[in-house]
Amino acid sequence: MATTGILASITTAQACLESAYGASELAVNANNLFGMKATISGNTWASEWDGSTYSKYTSEQDTSGNESTELAAFRKYASWAASIKDHSDYLNGAVIGSSLRYAGLSGCTDYRTAAQIIKDGGYATDTAYVDKLCAVIESNNLTQYDNYDGGISMQITDALLTISNYNRPGTLRSTTTAIACNPGTTAIANRNYFENLATTHTTKASCHYIIGLEGEILRLVPEEEISWCTNSANSYSIGIEACHDDNTGKFNDATYASYVALCADLCTRWGLDPLNGGLIRHHDVTGKICPKYFVDYPEAWAQFKADVAAAMVGEEKKSGWYEENGGWRFYLGDTGAYVANNWYQDNDKWYWFDGSGMMVSNIWYKYNSDWYYLGSDGAMVKGLQNAGGKWYYLDDDGKMATEPIILTPDDNGALERYPGLAE
Repeated sequence: MATTGILASITTAQACLESAYGASELAVNANNLFGMKATISGNTWASEWDGSTYSKYTSEQDTSGNESTELAAFRKYASWAASIKDHSDYLNGAVIGSSLRYAGLSGCTDYRTAAQIIKDGGYATDTAYVDKLCAVIESNNLTQYDNYDGGISMQITDALLTISNYNRPGTLRSTTTAIACNPGTTAIANRNYFENLATTHTTKASCHYIIGLEGEILRLVPEEEISWCTNSANSYSIGIEACHDDNTGKFNDATYASYVALCADLCTRWGLDPLNGGLIRHHDVTGKICPKYFVDYPEAWAQFKADVAAAMVGEEKKSGWYEENGGWRFYLGDTGAYVANNWYQDNDKWYWFDGSGMMVSNIWYKYNSDWYYLGSDGAMVKGLQNAGGKWYYLDDDGKMATEPIILTPDDNGALERYPGLAE
């Protein structure tokens, strides 16, 4: 929304209406949520579409109203996210003559007005299209995703578990390829149950986040660590449990909104596609009926993934240095993810970021059997360094010397090129 200017509620409602909530033939076989044909009224625009097509028979009308069945080519996308992006670009770029077909849509903040602009532009011939679109928005409370500031809004409270092998082993995950979705009871009760496992030892269980009945989010385990949440998927997934009011398993509006926002934020930061494996259910790994509502109603699961994707559409990706959680992270502009558990060079200086993406400083760090020192500004130190009252030499690659070294003066006989020596 921040990039396209089109209300997320409008885009989501159109996708729901035109793809039967993600269950249509085009949505399933071509990731095409909006019935976008390969050729659309001669219009061209900067597009996510790579030219791939999917053909299916469709009913067509001629100018006299006569109907016929024809084989038509439709756009085929790599993901639902690509379909959403192309659709938004179409709405912003389609023209009639020299005028925009949907002028005034971008930046419109009233969903009914936006729906009328789309109808008036010739998007649909159904006289009830505006009412149908608005009914989807209102019945699903989709306006909650119309974030005019362009950000995903949520509040996370740290309630970290005590490290033990029964709830928070403290082991770092090697990779992150999915967000696992599970059900739970109340947030604090669930958290306290997990915490007590450190002493009761009755089982091994935990998760990274719990979402409560009022939309509150508790963080129990740092994202870079393993939680005992999703069996064989523990090593590559971030586990979320969300509370529900009754035995149907359906989430209330507050819980659902936080669920969508948290998953959208995680998918954005970890570079995951919610529509193509980035979100998984406990059921997908273990076969359990979990989360119950998303297993009992596959269309609700498809809608949830679409809502997460819609919340991500238009999110401006962070790039560069950001001060967060009392430290510094460096975000890569191409993916919007932060550097984690790796080196990164910025302005000819090397920095090390831990598993949570935080820059480390004033510390020795061992990497591939070599020792490095990260200074007060986080940058890798080169030359002489005093640490703990002792002097160390770090070569031009930042590695601590373990063999005798020779300090070579400059042309004037000074050793000024060795930082720290003057002290």
